[in-house]
Amino acid sequence: MLLLWVLIAVAAATELRIVIILPMDPSKRTAIPHVRPAVDEAIDTVYRKGELSRAVINLTVTHRDSRSSDVYAPIAAVEMRHEANLFLGPCQSFAIAAVARYAPVWDLPVITACGAPHNLGKKEEFQTLTRMLPPYNSDSKVLLAMFTYFGWRKFGVLWHRDLESYEKDVSDCYFQTFAIQNEFGKIYGANEKLEWLEKFDENHEMHRIPDLLREASLKVRSK
Repeated sequence: MLLLWVLIAVAAATELRIVIILPMDPSKRTAIPHVRPAVDEAIDTVYRKGELSRAVINLTVTHRDSRSSDVYAPIAAVEMRHEANLFLGPCQSFAIAAVARYAPVWDLPVITACGAPHNLGKKEEFQTLTRMLPPYNSDSKVLLAMFTYFGWRKFGVLWHRDLESYEKDVSDCYFQTFAIQNEFGKIYGANEKLEWLEKFDENHEMHRIPDLLREASLKVRSK
């Protein structure tokens, strides 16, 4: 009788299919070679601790290469939409946006450890997207609250622009800078602008730092 109940439980097990959509390139921080072992270990842990039973939920994982691209990531999602119950990733902001726009049509959740740009918080557009970190505008509010407390009105931003990246003008540093400017306008008025805004490539232009700091000291230092 016990064996019969076990067989029934196994037969009734629900398969939960997780599809990871991240780059394969190991030089990327969120590459599949780095992330997949952690996902596998997490699944093994919940089974080992008895927090989940394979007889009830059978978690399976597959992955596809996003190529850190807002073209190839949604292609991977389209190809895997019938094989997934959940998308884990992408992490590149425009790739997240592309996948997360399609996902509600397929009634599939998207979970990402990235996606800090403010626009990705629009629930009417990205209905099934869950971001596992605070958006950039939250960081900006903290920063500007400190400036307001000390009465600082003149300040600037020096941000990293990766000249070798095709998305050099829409990088994470760009989105963080945009969030700071947005919050600055809310506090000091829409017509107010940052006193100084400059970009450089921290991989190839470190020699510019002394000149940039001298320029910053002249333009944003309080009298």
